[in-house]
Amino acid sequence: MRTTLTLLLLCVFCTGTQAHLLKVFAYSQPDASSGNLHIEGKVYFAGGANADSASLIIKDSLGTKVKTFVTDELGKFKITLADANYQIIASTLDGHQAIWQINSQANILQVSNTDDVEFSGLSQQQLQSIIAVQLAAQIQPLSEQINALQDKARFQDIIGAIGYIFGFAGLFLWFRHAKDS
Repeated sequence: MRTTLTLLLLCVFCTGTQAHLLKVFAYSQPDASSGNLHIEGKVYFAGGANADSASLIIKDSLGTKVKTFVTDELGKFKITLADANYQIIASTLDGHQAIWQINSQANILQVSNTDDVEFSGLSQQQLQSIIAVQLAAQIQPLSEQINALQDKARFQDIIGAIGYIFGFAGLFLWFRHAKDS
């Protein structure tokens, strides 16, 4: 009985069980002058712990490995690649893995008719680049906040976990009672 109670208390009060849920978050900004895509991101565990030295594999839309590298001590990374669709696969030494999709910025901002608009000496490509950079700068913090909110334990998650604990404890006690009878 003492072992069961100890195990039950460990299950209830150990909060590190969610620490192994690996997450990756990334955003991209196009560079119209070079035709490249600047990708920045972070790999972390649910709850906010950094995944330092996490292995990153970048694959193109055909599944071909483009680049392999590791995150810094804060779990952050920066890379510049050609403007295309990519899949970022983050993994840790203990086998946890997370995936994030980066979509090409080439077709996101297109000015359809520039005949009636004065750009003050800027080309259409330069204007698109400026707009894309400003838009990404505005959206990036919002995306991080949304991602962080999804990681927080909600009340229904906590109640569900407690229900599982009591359910397993009840099954254990029922099997033990059936065995003694």
